[in-house]
Amino acid sequence: GQMRTRNRAQLLLEAGKLLAVAALIWLAQGSLVEVKSVVWGFAFAAAVAALFTFPAVLRALQVPGLPPAEMFRAGWWSQLGHLVQFLNYRSVLFLIAQQLGDAEAGRYSNALVIADAVWIYGNSLGSVAHMKMVLDGRPAKAAAWLRRYTSLSFWGTLPAVLVLAVLPDAVFTSLFGDDFAGFAANLKPLLPAILALSWSTVPSLFLQARGAFRTLLLLNASGWLLQIGLAWLLLPVYGLAGAAWAASAGFVGILCVQLLLLRFRYGMAWRNLLPGSAFALAVLKKLLPK
Repeated sequence: GQMRTRNRAQLLLEAGKLLAVAALIWLAQGSLVEVKSVVWGFAFAAAVAALFTFPAVLRALQVPGLPPAEMFRAGWWSQLGHLVQFLNYRSVLFLIAQQLGDAEAGRYSNALVIADAVWIYGNSLGSVAHMKMVLDGRPAKAAAWLRRYTSLSFWGTLPAVLVLAVLPDAVFTSLFGDDFAGFAANLKPLLPAILALSWSTVPSLFLQARGAFRTLLLLNASGWLLQIGLAWLLLPVYGLAGAAWAASAGFVGILCVQLLLLRFRYGMAWRNLLPGSAFALAVLKKLLPK
């Protein structure tokens, strides 16, 4: 029931995004759609999706003996953390549009779309791990799932990141046009952010399952402030590559603090936090034909 509610909410959100973009294109009457308009359209779609799915989510999350006020408080801090994470992904576009123009913001937006396409693998695995941790809160089980899904997420994302690292510029210009010349060089500094975000997804959802919503909010907010501060300094000098390096610094910073927190506050062994090559090789061995 919970997974069905989640899937319906996600479908509603994606449909809302498509409708928002279609409405903006229709209202533009042939002129260019500004990046900030698209971001606000996505935010509006998310708000509508949240409004329509809130009753169903509330029913799915009913916990016997838990006061409604406590449920609301936990949900409030959880959603604030998601909001800040959304800002981590997209708010730098406002800074790029202001300093470099809408055209450069559009180019960087394409880089974020590519990053999302790679990261969705880790996010899917994290969702599975999160449901397992919520339904079975035994520490030994949680540690095993943390180790398993962190490894799968990291080693599953790494090949895609390596492919992006060696793709020549001609691939992107053939897909997006000559305006994207030099796109490969601007994408490469974003690759550590993709890998760090994929790695940190399962540990983040472990903290969610433990109710550490304020901790996640502080982590995401710190990474966001670091990213925006570095982007403001690097954009005038390095252009889009500066924004990509700022994103990587922000997400790698979140990952490092997250791992230290899980190790020393929650007592997780390093083997449960670091991607295990032995586990990944065992999985690969089962998948390969004999």
